[in-house]
Amino acid sequence: MTKRYFLKDIPNVGKTASLEEEEHHHLKHVMRKKIDHKIELFDGKGLSAIATIESIEKNHSRLKILSQKKDPKKAYALTLFQALIKPQSIEELIEKVTEIGIDRVVFFPSKHSEIQILSKQKHNRLDTIVLNSCKQSYRNTFLEIQVIPSLKDAMALCQNGVVGSLSQTSTIIPKKDMGIWVGPEGGFTREEEELLLKKYTPFKLHQNVLRAKTAAMCLSSHFEYLLAQTFS
Repeated sequence: MTKRYFLKDIPNVGKTASLEEEEHHHLKHVMRKKIDHKIELFDGKGLSAIATIESIEKNHSRLKILSQKKDPKKAYALTLFQALIKPQSIEELIEKVTEIGIDRVVFFPSKHSEIQILSKQKHNRLDTIVLNSCKQSYRNTFLEIQVIPSLKDAMALCQNGVVGSLSQTSTIIPKKDMGIWVGPEGGFTREEEELLLKKYTPFKLHQNVLRAKTAAMCLSSHFEYLLAQTFS
């Protein structure tokens, strides 16, 4: 299995590229790659490439692009709308849903949320987790992360959705653009749930009460598989 490295702009086959900063450091000092070794690159936008190392300098490595592959465009899109939960749980959630393959996570504050905002520093940390998860899972397109100031603002981004429910479920008709809604620890308030169920369909995933991050991971996996089977 070829070690993967992120390169924002991958040149055409036969051209050279420069790997710098953290990616160069990892190649040179952690993986201890040598000249003529082959590595895999990806750009976070669906393009991957195989390159050979031509030189390893102090501050950069020079690569030659041998081949490229562009991922086909997905025929569907799946977004997780997640009420804010503990920062550590958010990190674990982002790692797993990146691997699962959903397209976007939208965070928003709920009345029962343990935090009401996501700092810029934390957002940057989540971007790093997405990058590392893409490397590990061989995903070539970054997970998109958004933070929205309110539940109503988040609802404006979703036309077709399902709401994780403890007590009821309805027939789900898959749509090419779907959202899955998960509350915080303790769940949505009655008012929030009523607002969501006026627009979206309830879905009971499990007979047990799941933690928010567990419910989000399970729903993401279930609907990613369902949409892939339906539209791919």
